Amino acid sequence: MITAAVNRLRSPCSSVSIFRRTGLVSQQVEKEQFNDISASRYWDRIVRPEQLPASLMKSIQILTDPTTAGGGVVYSSASGVLAEFAEKTGIPVGSAQAGKGALPYDHPMNSGPMGALGLRFANRLAHTADLIIGVGTRYTDFTSASNTMFQNPQVHFVNINVLSFDAHKEAAIPVIGDARETLSELQEVLGDWQVDEDYHSEAVAKADEQRQAVDRMVQHIPGTEGLGQKEVIGIVNEFARPQDVVVNAAGSMPSDLQKLWKAGSPLGYSVEYGYSCMGYEIPAALGMRMADPSREIFSFIGDASFIMYHQDVLTAIQEREKIILLLLDNGGYGSIHSLSMQVGSQGFETKYYYRGDNGRQNLKEPLQVDFPKILEGYGVKTYTVEDADQLRQALRKALASDQITAIYAKVAPVERDDAADAYWEVATPEVAHIESSIKAHQEYERIRDLQRNYL
Repeated sequence: MITAAVNRLRSPCSSVSIFRRTGLVSQQVEKEQFNDISASRYWDRIVRPEQLPASLMKSIQILTDPTTAGGGVVYSSASGVLAEFAEKTGIPVGSAQAGKGALPYDHPMNSGPMGALGLRFANRLAHTADLIIGVGTRYTDFTSASNTMFQNPQVHFVNINVLSFDAHKEAAIPVIGDARETLSELQEVLGDWQVDEDYHSEAVAKADEQRQAVDRMVQHIPGTEGLGQKEVIGIVNEFARPQDVVVNAAGSMPSDLQKLWKAGSPLGYSVEYGYSCMGYEIPAALGMRMADPSREIFSFIGDASFIMYHQDVLTAIQEREKIILLLLDNGGYGSIHSLSMQVGSQGFETKYYYRGDNGRQNLKEPLQVDFPKILEGYGVKTYTVEDADQLRQALRKALASDQITAIYAKVAPVERDDAADAYWEVATPEVAHIESSIKAHQEYERIRDLQRNYL
């Protein structure tokens, strides 16, 4: 069987909001004709090898069609035009996950990552804005913060998109067209128009605050042992050239990377998120290296994703293709653990422990997996690092090598973050007897009142 854009299939993770004040949640793809169904764009059953060519061609066509694309600024090579548009008008730019890198990190109008996984600087500008120009965005649930992001009562939207379905979202004035060409024409129409000086100053200040916050967040947390995940990201970023690429897909790292990675180019950030494609990290990195051997590929993968899918390490060895694999081990499903705590479920079954005699996990008996031994079994040179100096030494050796290299680190579960000041709707039980679940549902009801229909 062949499935194009695999997460277009309904899965146990799929759900829809009965209130319809928000879009589809993570791991779903919208079906244009229905409000309560997410389904595959293309599905085929292969019963004879002769059927493969036609089916493969159709799969590729579906995968590369605009209906499956995000980050329209990147895909239309509109980065230069976007930078010029922001400079001339003074309109600040906030980026979604797929659009990160479209504007240089240090550009004065780049207010940083936006949405539920972003930072508060771009988000607070979005909270008060009276006009949102959406360029090549699908307004996914993360980006729109479950339709709580844009709170100005007078807010209006203008959406530039090649797909009518996305251009009409948020009751916008739709502009169906290529991002680069449309922005160029819009700039011609606007001429010398600019935002007022006070707003421009506020936007520039927010962008600068965002960069200062990022520099703080990647520092080692005083008084803690070992490496933190944010700290690792910051150190790896030190070694990345503008043309190099960071790759990741699922878990807590997409959020940290969206916040913290200083993308050097529009194609230097490849973080598949929204569909949580665990297992994307290694084959995607391999393909990127094969496509352009001049680029170093830094592929971050969590321990849970590695357990699910690591066989393409063998392909990298077989094809003599170099990638740098950064395996960060937080001892379980860290992203789901945080989400479980948020919704009052107390992190149930999100860490690795042996089963106790009572049928529940024995929290006194952690289950240890020797990840370096797995990698070494494949024949991968693997460095285990415990502090910043060891990580930097390992990165130098990995960069000097001409083959796949792995760096393994246990990362502390300590979290430190500048709040996104944004929300992501994950439903909580209306009826519960656990105090944490009751409180989580009260908070859920409070924040859900902020959702807007933008009619």
